[in-house]
Amino acid sequence: MMDAFVSDPYPYTWRDDAKVVFLPSLVFELWTEGVTPGKNMPGGFISSDIKLKTRDLRVEKMIEFGGKVGMPRLLELLQRETCSSTVLATGRAVEQSPELIREFHARGHEIAGHSYTEDVSSYDFFGDPEAERDNIRRTADAIESVTGERPIGWLSPRGTPSDNTLRLLVEEGYRWCGDFPDDELPYVEEIDGKAIAVIPYSGMAVNDYPVTINQGNTPRIYVEEFTETLDILREEYDLYGRPGWIRASVHAHVYGRSWGRWAFRDVIRYAKSFADVWITTRGELGDHVLAQHAAGKKGGKK
Repeated sequence: MMDAFVSDPYPYTWRDDAKVVFLPSLVFELWTEGVTPGKNMPGGFISSDIKLKTRDLRVEKMIEFGGKVGMPRLLELLQRETCSSTVLATGRAVEQSPELIREFHARGHEIAGHSYTEDVSSYDFFGDPEAERDNIRRTADAIESVTGERPIGWLSPRGTPSDNTLRLLVEEGYRWCGDFPDDELPYVEEIDGKAIAVIPYSGMAVNDYPVTINQGNTPRIYVEEFTETLDILREEYDLYGRPGWIRASVHAHVYGRSWGRWAFRDVIRYAKSFADVWITTRGELGDHVLAQHAAGKKGGKK
């Protein structure tokens, strides 16, 4: 297997022959009004022990912190560090904070679709493609109404696609999807003659939810996980000539707080300390891969 790993070269290269791509990502979520993440869902750490189906205003308000404080704090940080990012936004969050999303867009950040609400996953639409299409369009309409542009990228909540998600995204004009965990590097799928880049939902990611919430670690572990992963990816490039990619994700209602901001700041600064790390958005990476695919470098699903 190691021989195959070494002898089967990745067909695409990164801009300026970078060794690793770094994708900073912000996650801006709202649930359906009156619905909050329970103890069996991501976000359960902020749920109090109350009866099932009872509206939990405490949790709702803690999630709303993301739009009131978290996103503005993270926008200021990205501006200060001159760093672009992809904002994964639910349609409802966009509608609730239009000026904020408009400001992110004006400053060059990508706004990507993340379902209309966080509690509605693409997986929920198995066998009902038209209902799923409506959810995709409703999200895109919300983003376009604020930014003037339809999104080109999509990540389902928790990376949970249905059997129709990729086809629907292609039909709706999307150019990248982040749902599938079957590879470490981006690849291209062709559906009815149209190409879409798949930016895998892989382990090459550092995420504030599992690191700090699910595992109970401090933000320092978030930084350590990022720096150690980036180091090994650069080493693998030197050993095998294989480019790598890594993303660091922060949720506005989690690391949009002072104790999370410094961790995100430190991973950005660490990535920027290397001339061979390309810092970009998922949209730019997806288009870069699609352009090489169109030029004849074929990197389809293995």
